[in-house]
Amino acid sequence: MHFDAINVVDTSRGEASRPLVSILMPVFNEEKTVAQALESALFQRTNFEFEVIVVNDCSTDETSAIVETYHRSFSNLRVLNNEQNCGKGVSVMRAYAAALGKYFHVLDGDDIFVSWDKLQKQVDFLEGNDEFFAIGHNSAILHPEEKLAFVSPHIVPRDVSYKDCVANRIYCHTSSYLFRKIGSELPNYFAKKFMRGDTALFFYHAFKSKLKVRYVPDVSSLYNFHGNGLWSSLEHDERSEINIGCLECLRDDVVADPESEEHGALQKRIDFVRQASPAGIAGRKTASLDQLLSFCGKTASRVFVPEVRSAAFKGMYSFQAIDQLCELAGRLTMYGKDYRLAHRSFDEKRAVFLVSGLVPDGGGIFKEIKELIAILLKAGFNISIFSSSRIATDRSIIDEHFNDPRIEYWSADPKAPPSKQLESLIDKLWHSAPGRIYPFVTHHDAVLSASLQRGLGGQIILDFVYDHGLSFAVHNTSIDKIIVKTRSQAEALASRIDPDKFVFVPPFIVDKYKRNPYVPLRNGRLTTASAAARPYKVENDYRFSYFRIISDVLATTGGVHYHYGPLNEEYMALIKSELSRNGIDPARFIHIPWADDLGGSFLENGIDLFLAPFPVCSARIAIEVMSCGIPSMNHNAEMPLLPQAIDFTDPDQWTWNSSEDLLLQVSRMDAPALAAKSDSARRYFVTHNDSDLASSHVLQMTGLDLKLSGGPLFELADICKAGLIDLDRTFYGAVPSAPAPKPAAAIAPPEPVTISEPAPRRTDEDIEKVDETSFLGRIRRVRQKIIKIWQASLAA
Repeated sequence: MHFDAINVVDTSRGEASRPLVSILMPVFNEEKTVAQALESALFQRTNFEFEVIVVNDCSTDETSAIVETYHRSFSNLRVLNNEQNCGKGVSVMRAYAAALGKYFHVLDGDDIFVSWDKLQKQVDFLEGNDEFFAIGHNSAILHPEEKLAFVSPHIVPRDVSYKDCVANRIYCHTSSYLFRKIGSELPNYFAKKFMRGDTALFFYHAFKSKLKVRYVPDVSSLYNFHGNGLWSSLEHDERSEINIGCLECLRDDVVADPESEEHGALQKRIDFVRQASPAGIAGRKTASLDQLLSFCGKTASRVFVPEVRSAAFKGMYSFQAIDQLCELAGRLTMYGKDYRLAHRSFDEKRAVFLVSGLVPDGGGIFKEIKELIAILLKAGFNISIFSSSRIATDRSIIDEHFNDPRIEYWSADPKAPPSKQLESLIDKLWHSAPGRIYPFVTHHDAVLSASLQRGLGGQIILDFVYDHGLSFAVHNTSIDKIIVKTRSQAEALASRIDPDKFVFVPPFIVDKYKRNPYVPLRNGRLTTASAAARPYKVENDYRFSYFRIISDVLATTGGVHYHYGPLNEEYMALIKSELSRNGIDPARFIHIPWADDLGGSFLENGIDLFLAPFPVCSARIAIEVMSCGIPSMNHNAEMPLLPQAIDFTDPDQWTWNSSEDLLLQVSRMDAPALAAKSDSARRYFVTHNDSDLASSHVLQMTGLDLKLSGGPLFELADICKAGLIDLDRTFYGAVPSAPAPKPAAAIAPPEPVTISEPAPRRTDEDIEKVDETSFLGRIRRVRQKIIKIWQASLAA
């Protein structure tokens, strides 16, 4: 596989093939950076045609030769050469006059676009909003010695009125702005020495259009403030002189009317620049790459703070701002090594699995990785497993589960700084050049998220497995495909992610049985079971309590219930207390913390009915149960926040809406009814979830037909916008606000409800008012019951 031009524009084909966007790139002696700048533009992912126009201002280094190598390969790249050195302003004028696009963007030869979908998102907005003349975003600033800063501290989107534009209440860098083109060429005064850069272009288009600007906080470009550029190499006084000259030209040539509001605003700005201190870009707060990665990891790790986790793991969340910063960290590493995309070849029979670590008893992800590897090995692939070492992995796990000469295992040094871990991981991927990369990024692994970079592999294929809690890295624009398991899951993601990336492959496992092994009522009475790899899937404050449902089921069936998976001691005590209260022998609740062969253990213990956990259920567990022919009882939530068992299991299995409904159905179950449901479950598994069926979808990346209804039951929400995790604006350069005085009776505050206003502190009085049906109320009742049991035992 080779990387070639994605958007090809043949200007000889007439109006129908006119590019929608023209990217103008003035260059002069930028041999060290121009290739990266060009590739960041040429490889943009769009559904429209665009062109890149390079104007070479008589470069004396290798810039011309580098540009020409791309010119020969990309037919949407046009090159104009100035006969003499004219300066950036004239170069931009010439490119503007040659541009065919409805929109234009200036990208200097030492800056880069960071996000591969940047142009698409900006065009989508302007196409649908005629009242805006431009859309800009935040940008990272790369200082010498690899120090980073940000152009804007603002982390919330906003619309900037024409009046606010005139008053200079917005600033975005040149590398961020997509403009509507006004006319066929720029006026002659743009040839003046001072009429260069973003100030001239911005105010010219603002004054001529009198429209608004859209600002989005996405960090989608990099401003290389290295000290050798046309602007960064200047001293403060020289910059001030150019700024003042530009503003005076705008005042006198563009506005002209001395009585206008625009004229007064420009004069006020001129006076300010004359008196301004020399801080500017150079005076912004900076951070190292290590600090950036640590900030990302620590911010995402807050999903494990108890009060955040109790809410986050009941829904599907992503963190777009942190995903973007992680992608930025990886792009900086690629940029520093000058790793290029054009004409890179890949080993189509090699697949790399990126993992944070490997934990056999950590849930269904480990098994899914094993089964994907098995499919690829059978198809002749060689496999590499690269670990970021975020989660420790014992060598014995590799030897036991991946002992095959075609499988290579490597892990980053867990003691190295994050930037060195990232560098070593990117180097491994670069030299492996795999045809496919399958990332499995845990909820807070910033290094692994940052390593997802376009050009390291032929395709980056994200198997969407974290369908609850924080789904990390899903907004990384280097991802080519996302494997979704259910239509409801796809609809939830489609509100935030391009559905064209989706490949619909239902959950799959290897079929261990040639025929249906299920025999109903082997134990004489109905034997039920539930299974969850994590305690929170049953230990939640959902309106139907797991411990009460199980107690009621046991009272109805007279049988035994098995629970597979870990449970906290307090919750176990609560279950036994509830059973004792209802006169049920606690021995009828059997806890099995883990079973390597879950289906085999179900069959061995004569499980008749699987009670799927609610409202969070593991797809893999439900599929494994079906493979054994064991019938299921699935809850049908009225307002689901997550995929339910009914989304990925046989639709003919039993479902329940209320506890009365559940108990009534359980009381009527007999051997013929169970056998009929068993046959249906087994038949559904064979026709939908057998790994042999999935193999072709995985290998060809085609998937089943996926038709989205457009009305999702639940959505992938942003964890920051939902108020669960606050994003520290001071990292972006915002001035810290003074802390509010702490009330005398206050306790530690919960997470802020919004990113701008902290939630009120909860007092002791508030705690006393906790609803008894809430999670906190139930925990309090658990403790009270344990205390009573302990006191009763002492009295006895």
